[in-house]
Amino acid sequence: MYYRKTKNKLLACIILLALVMFITSNNTSLADTSISPTNIFCPWNIVGGGLISQNSDYCDSNYISLLNIESARDAVHDEVPLPTAENNNKILIYHTHTNEAYLESDESRFVKLASRSQNAAFTVQEVGKALKNEFAVLGIDSDHDTTNNEAQGYKMAYKMSYASVDTMIEQNGDYIAYLDVHRDAYIANTVPTVTINGESVARIMLVVGGQSPHAEQNHAFARAIMEELNKIHPQLCEKVLYVQSSKYNRIEADNCVIVEVGDNNVTVSEACRAAHYVALAISKVLQRE
Repeated sequence: MYYRKTKNKLLACIILLALVMFITSNNTSLADTSISPTNIFCPWNIVGGGLISQNSDYCDSNYISLLNIESARDAVHDEVPLPTAENNNKILIYHTHTNEAYLESDESRFVKLASRSQNAAFTVQEVGKALKNEFAVLGIDSDHDTTNNEAQGYKMAYKMSYASVDTMIEQNGDYIAYLDVHRDAYIANTVPTVTINGESVARIMLVVGGQSPHAEQNHAFARAIMEELNKIHPQLCEKVLYVQSSKYNRIEADNCVIVEVGDNNVTVSEACRAAHYVALAISKVLQRE
């Protein structure tokens, strides 16, 4: 009896010792990784199997969930390769200013301009939804990210949206195009719509930042879209606004553009109709590439 108890105690000690050695080995493995603490707490620095500079001004650990932190640790420790461009042929639709709203009906036009709304059905999110559906009809796959990038305040929206985009890339691989869908602000004495096939359609403006990593390619992409839109109606796309000093579209990819669909003096229906023509124009541009 005594021998059996002693044997059992000895076996328990061996198991406990093995468990301690296993845990210690794992911790040492993680500690020895070449990823610095800044990278561990900034998982959107890890894209396409490489590292983006830690000096990126949109890297802020205040906005990272614990789930993302653990995912980053797992990816580093297990050396699981992140997705690459070869496994994705989709378009990404997202919204930096997620809550930008449209008028609910024609009766409100020139009476009260739309502002922001928590009801997604009257915001740019509804246009993004329509755009995704239109791409599907054309046989183009897309992801529509509806993350509320205004959750930390309007001024933080771009920082948040860059993080959201990087999360989508990490999960799905690189996209063939990145569309940040907004709505513009109404300017007095301007006409915010055109008539196509007897229907009122919101006008489009495209925006590119001159300080973005692929500014020249993004500008060419936007100009090509405008050309296709204005073949449909000569005033459908107002212009391509190239903001030389801006870092809009700070994504390491060629086909990145801000798509301003209508303004806050158009209805959500007019904006959603415009999505049909935006999808058609972009599909034609991508077919040429």
